[in-house]
Amino acid sequence: KLKSMHRIILILLSVFVLTKYSNAQGCSDAGFCTVGSNADISSEKYAAKKDSSQSSPKKHFVKVGVSVALGEQSVFILTPHIEGSFQINPRSSINIKTNLQTAIGKQATKFGMGDITISHSTNLLSKTKHQLVLNIGAKLATGRATAKDKNKFELPMVYQSSLGTFDLLLGLNYKFNYKLGVVNIA
Repeated sequence: KLKSMHRIILILLSVFVLTKYSNAQGCSDAGFCTVGSNADISSEKYAAKKDSSQSSPKKHFVKVGVSVALGEQSVFILTPHIEGSFQINPRSSINIKTNLQTAIGKQATKFGMGDITISHSTNLLSKTKHQLVLNIGAKLATGRATAKDKNKFELPMVYQSSLGTFDLLLGLNYKFNYKLGVVNIA
């Protein structure tokens, strides 16, 4: 048990050091890190394998949620979202996600539809304690990032509900399970 604890502490320390001293970006505003297998789909499959008394994971589902955040310049952001996942075969699924965004700040209050993310997730490796999922997708702009305030000045990105770009997305998600819980690296 002590050896496992040392490994976990070493992994967490390594992740901390890598993030502190690297120049990289985490998940973008595109929302790709929270769609499909990068979020809950694979963890449901993972849990079903771990607990044989549990029914098999859902083949298709739709879920809704809400995010609440405080963005740059103290802008309050409320983002309800809807996501669907449709299993093609036991190892892959098609995922689609979109949201509505309300941004309330000193410069303005803005509301709009967020971008649409469509992805295909393929489970490359699925073992008892390890899982590797490849995600390929696209983010489709629902508008342009040109929202303006009452004086017709363009607002900062925090107020924009759409990034205004069409993007190809590629992701690799590795999960491993230890006694303390599931660790997800996306």
